[in-house]
Amino acid sequence: MTVPRRCQDDRGQVTFWMLSFTFVILFLGLGATVEGARIWSEWRNVAAQADAAAAAGASGIDEAAYRSSDGQVIQLDPARAEELAYANIDAQADNDHITAVTATATTEHVTVEVHSQVDLFILGALRGPFDITATATADPRPSP
Repeated sequence: MTVPRRCQDDRGQVTFWMLSFTFVILFLGLGATVEGARIWSEWRNVAAQADAAAAAGASGIDEAAYRSSDGQVIQLDPARAEELAYANIDAQADNDHITAVTATATTEHVTVEVHSQVDLFILGALRGPFDITATATADPRPSP
């Protein structure tokens, strides 16, 4: 029994497509793993910077209110708290990846929002840069 000629030409097509599909899936899986780790690492870095800036801003207490109340009233000087938060971000060594910083203070707390971007290497063709935002809030506290 002979195989019709048109069937002989199709041999190996399924193997070729399954191998191609496997390589595409492996590439996307590797890309998602590597890029996900980079995004997670950058988010942790940005969150730490926001935490440090908020803590620095929370040290900007209103000294006049503190002294006039014999240490009973601990509140922030909003302008000084924001200034300290921005100065802390500027003083950090690894801040070249930051795209925007917003510090907002009231007499009760200071909130710092830090924005960053991660350029994707492997999956960059499928998606542009990945935006990261971290927010931290701190309140002034008396020393123990």
